[in-house]
Amino acid sequence: HHSYTYVYATKNVFWNKEAMVARVSGSLFDVWEYYDGYLWQPSAQAMKPVLSDVSDFFSVFVEGDNVYALSHGALLAPEIKLHRAHLPEDGWQFKKILYCENDASGETYATNAILVKYTKDKLVCSYSRINADFGKLENTVPRFLDIGNWNY
Repeated sequence: HHSYTYVYATKNVFWNKEAMVARVSGSLFDVWEYYDGYLWQPSAQAMKPVLSDVSDFFSVFVEGDNVYALSHGALLAPEIKLHRAHLPEDGWQFKKILYCENDASGETYATNAILVKYTKDKLVCSYSRINADFGKLENTVPRFLDIGNWNY
């Protein structure tokens, strides 16, 4: 799967967001293929979800023989999660919660979690913290997490 470029997109389905995947071999201007849940197809209309409960913004990266997706939940959620698969298009499973934005009120959420860099032993990601009272948008400044031993 390393000879392809993969692009993930999200689709809103009621209160959930689902990730779909497309790929191209060679130039980004070549013919794209879209995963239908079983095979790669030439039509984008054939795409089916490969992962659900992701955010609009999420990061996908390869480490060793695995592909990982870092995301917070589809809606406002306090957790930043990690999913793992052996293929970019299939077999995605929840691996672990990497971080939970926790305050006494239960009204604070992590949003827009994005991978900044990673090594085999350490992830650095950014996220925004937002209060459920959307009148308090001053809380949306980016924050950074340095997460060790993410791969265990």
